[in-house]
Amino acid sequence: EGGSKESGANIQLYTFNSTYAQFFKFEKAQSVYSVALDPNGGKCSETSKSLIFGSACGDLPTPTRTNYTFKGWFTAKTGGTQITTATVIDTPSLKTLYAQWLIKPSGLTPEDMGSHFKAKICNKTTEGYLQNEGWNVAAYAGTFETDQMWTFDKQSDGSYVITSSLDGNRLTVYNQEDADCSSVIVSGDPIDKYQKWFIYKTDKGYILRPSYSERVMDLKGGKYDAGTDIQLYTFSDGENQYFNIIQEKTVIGDCNGDGELSVADAVMLQKWILAVKGAELTDWQAADLCEDGVINTFDLVIMKRMLINK
Repeated sequence: EGGSKESGANIQLYTFNSTYAQFFKFEKAQSVYSVALDPNGGKCSETSKSLIFGSACGDLPTPTRTNYTFKGWFTAKTGGTQITTATVIDTPSLKTLYAQWLIKPSGLTPEDMGSHFKAKICNKTTEGYLQNEGWNVAAYAGTFETDQMWTFDKQSDGSYVITSSLDGNRLTVYNQEDADCSSVIVSGDPIDKYQKWFIYKTDKGYILRPSYSERVMDLKGGKYDAGTDIQLYTFSDGENQYFNIIQEKTVIGDCNGDGELSVADAVMLQKWILAVKGAELTDWQAADLCEDGVINTFDLVIMKRMLINK
């Protein structure tokens, strides 16, 4: 009214005269609504979040959960679409955001695979087998050579020391590091926490974790090429972090590890019992024919009977 620019000026009808008082603009009203925050087994400092339809979501709280790593906020408890600070909210049907979690391997129960056995370690997806290259450890196509065979010995804490059949050296974390991309090598150093591996069985395969770290065994760079190095990396649930452990069938009585029971095994066992210098059992468990955890003359007697009856 009157072309006034003052606050509170009345609105009226007037003959169009093309002046500023007759031109208007429309501003879309902001639609603000609230969504619930479901920590999905965790704990969160906030229970809801105000969102503006058509605008980016903005900051979201970080919940916590013992033995789990927070993956992010999603539109469903499993699956769904991840909502980040930059996600533009374009549907008013969104009512709840759900926290999703990735379990830490240390939160799983270690697998008891037996006290002593031989096996090959193979990446579940690439079928690349861990191979002792003399110091470095890398993944290659499967062979029947000793550089891809490993002996597992269970420790009192439930972990395993994994020894190469090639040279007797053990899987070890290089430089005793706890960092992404730390190399896994073979070493003859005295057994310590850098040579102890917890094994976890999952639907996707086995996870191997050194006893001192939350990181796990991993194909370097997620590559699937022959010769890809083995390293440690933060657990991400990636295919490059799951392995098969293919146990070798033990021949009963084969204490020299040549794949068969023969007189040579009886000679070796007798020398070992008599403490002859240099006499060592390649596989003591194969010689425990009484299955009492002790190697003695009773086992030797049974072995001789087995040879006579062959």
